[in-house]
Amino acid sequence: MSDRLTRRAALVAGSNLILASAAMAASEPPEAKPAAPDKSRISNGRERPKIERKAKPEKGPPLDQSLIFEFVSFAHSNLEVVKDMLVDTPRLVNCVWDWGSGDFETALGAAGHMGRRDIAELLIQSGARLELPAAVMLGQLEFVKAALAANPSALKTPGPHGISLMAHAKNGGEKAAAVLEFLQSLDTKP
Repeated sequence: MSDRLTRRAALVAGSNLILASAAMAASEPPEAKPAAPDKSRISNGRERPKIERKAKPEKGPPLDQSLIFEFVSFAHSNLEVVKDMLVDTPRLVNCVWDWGSGDFETALGAAGHMGRRDIAELLIQSGARLELPAAVMLGQLEFVKAALAANPSALKTPGPHGISLMAHAKNGGEKAAAVLEFLQSLDTKP
């Protein structure tokens, strides 16, 4: 009978030992496995550092994408609609439409490659940031010379839709003739 108690005691002790081990394992933190990198945060094979979003002042809601599309589209050809849209929504003046594949266009960029001096001048008077292709079309020779002196590679940097500075100068007509001549003199240099 004492053997039986001993076996029974051993079984109870073994069961208690198993339960105690399980309880201890549950209370210990699991071994930390390295987290798989977030593929959306990888550039050129390296994980980008995280950026903490800081509180920013309330600026109102973003502009509606369809409104941006319309504004940039009308800036190619319709002065009256551009004027009306600026009266209704002045913040449109520096908006950018993404046509895809890195083809970004502002309203000033649209007016610039279409040779629409009237629209470009309205946009600049309304606070549009001056862009090199538009300055070329407008015939702003001193601005163009200064920009290309500071960054000669900009001569080969296209504007919206891949349109060259030379084409912008041609679309600027007579008022951009001096800029066209200047660009042609740079383009022929080795």
